[in-house]
Amino acid sequence: MNDALIDLYEKYWESFITNVYKPYMGRCAYPFLIQVPQQYIEANKRVMICGQETQGWGKRNPDTTSVQDIQQMYYKFMDNNIWHNSKYDVKITNSPYWNFNRRLSKSNLDVGFIFQNVVKVGKYEKAGCDNKIYELSKQYFPVWMEELKILKPDLIIFLTGTYDWRIKEEISTFNKVPIREDLLLDELRFDNPLMPKAYRTNHPRFLQANKRYYQTADIISNFIKEL
Repeated sequence: MNDALIDLYEKYWESFITNVYKPYMGRCAYPFLIQVPQQYIEANKRVMICGQETQGWGKRNPDTTSVQDIQQMYYKFMDNNIWHNSKYDVKITNSPYWNFNRRLSKSNLDVGFIFQNVVKVGKYEKAGCDNKIYELSKQYFPVWMEELKILKPDLIIFLTGTYDWRIKEEISTFNKVPIREDLLLDELRFDNPLMPKAYRTNHPRFLQANKRYYQTADIISNFIKEL
């Protein structure tokens, strides 16, 4: 899987750097490049957790930064929640998003988890990819569906809130089957036949603020156990 991902990313890397990153340096982050843990590779059941887009991750020299550098940077964060800013590493311990994901993984120790975003390229400093960068990233770094073919998850959980319009633009149109309206919890039935079973709910920060955090985590954990 990892070799296939490297080949995929390197296919578009120079074009992305030349046409997207350098012209918009200071506004454009590096793309979210996935490195697959061994547990996911060996697991019989695989779940992809999908967020909106990255926040930051732009402070590296594009002339010396490689695909492997960015993969390792993200892997370090995904594996241990270590975020690297321009001066030092920071341990992220109070994030509702990552605590939610840890809760799911601890409840399903036999499952391989991988993390992904709907939008591959975010903003340099703050969350939210503007439309110009988004359109360029789709043109010069169109990897989402190819990543899906490599990773082959059995289930995707979108923790994206009201981000359905971006999901449709980046991935595929879908029909929603409501499960819990108060949790914004729906099954998403995609028109693209390559997409596995998928559910979407609110961002865990919203769930926590509205006292629906643990309830939603338990429902989703049960979906995973039913795979």
